[in-house]
Amino acid sequence: MEQEFHEEKYRIVHKDGHDNVREAFDMLQSNPTVQGMVISLASDKAMWDALL
Repeated sequence: MEQEFHEEKYRIVHKDGHDNVREAFDMLQSNPTVQGMVISLASDKAMWDALL
């Protein structure tokens, strides 16, 4: 049972796209340029108006 859980967890984490998400979070934590872009987008009123 536990082996099945670990195999399923491994499959979920290694599906297409998950590496991209993990890489994006790594960049957000470690890259000041990416952090600045996120802050800029998050504080842009026009961006929020478009989303909402």
